[in-house]
Amino acid sequence: MASKFVKGREAITWLDGIISRWSTQQLSIVSPFITKSGMAAISTAMSQHEMRKAIVLTCLDCPAIAMGYLDVCELAALITQYGDRFQVYHIPKLHAKVFLLEGIEALVGSANLTMGGMSDNVEIGIRCSSKAEIEELDGLILHWRGTREPVERDQLLAYYEYAKTHYMQLLQAYRHVVAFPHQEHTYDKVVRDALQQIPARGGIEKSKFVNSIRNQRTQVLADKDGPENRLWFLQQLKLVRIKDNKVYKADNVRKVMKEGTRQSNAFAMLICSEFPECLQILDALLKYGKETGWEDVPRILDNQGIGHLVDQHKSIIRWMVHLNQISLISGEPKRIESFKVKSSCYVLRRASDTYAAQIIQNTGSTDRGFERLTGAAL
Repeated sequence: MASKFVKGREAITWLDGIISRWSTQQLSIVSPFITKSGMAAISTAMSQHEMRKAIVLTCLDCPAIAMGYLDVCELAALITQYGDRFQVYHIPKLHAKVFLLEGIEALVGSANLTMGGMSDNVEIGIRCSSKAEIEELDGLILHWRGTREPVERDQLLAYYEYAKTHYMQLLQAYRHVVAFPHQEHTYDKVVRDALQQIPARGGIEKSKFVNSIRNQRTQVLADKDGPENRLWFLQQLKLVRIKDNKVYKADNVRKVMKEGTRQSNAFAMLICSEFPECLQILDALLKYGKETGWEDVPRILDNQGIGHLVDQHKSIIRWMVHLNQISLISGEPKRIESFKVKSSCYVLRRASDTYAAQIIQNTGSTDRGFERLTGAAL
């Protein structure tokens, strides 16, 4: 049978069809993101036929676990329920998505094994059913597995605990370390202008304050959560507190209301103390040592073992340019083109004698950080 495109919700229909033909063959699942809802049909099918067996190739990425994209607790439960019939393998840097029923048919495409991937997202895949295609894909999966041993249930649960302990803050940063775009002023000036609206005694109505930190350039539906996220960010930095639907100044306001370099350094220290991932990014760029642009940063971070921070690097770099920790080489603050971390970067110099040094030392790539905590190597 010739290959055929599978689009959108057709993936669920395809999976249902494969399950109906599943007897004693092995079902191979290759997917970085896997959720309980995505696994539901496969789990049910295994409970109905004691000869069905499945292997899962995924990437035990702690940020993905923290954000709920990879449900390791569900995978651990399936190992408990089905024993050797269900095995999980950790493949670092995995991005491929393949679903293969041994000797029968495969789906290769863009969709993860999640409800969104199999139904709601805009996805596409190719159905492969020729003997040559199936054998080639089976060989590729064997190659990816290599000599690795299956991940044990307790290791999966340890990953969950590690992600919950060390990466939930990254989850918040991913959602909330947001820029304060403005046509004329730097981010920190927009914040200080907003803080100056709050009376020395008493507060300001929350709705009025939120409007002052709204993105004035893009009043569009896509930015509807932006003001609330920025407000959360300011609360985390202890610049504001909220009570009875009013916003009040908080403990750290004096630090960021100073003028000049001292104010910029104080603001940068606040951000890096609350979101230490900022220090990791600065440290990686400083070690790279060269002028760089946006297109180079993912490679630099990945080479330093912190590729999982790529999704949030732009907002952090913009903040650090505005706060004078990174030199702007070309472009302007609102249109940054190339940049370089200063050798005199204040927050990195301070990191040598603060708890931040431990952050840089102890949080690297997902696997290395996990090994340092648990002593388990995968």
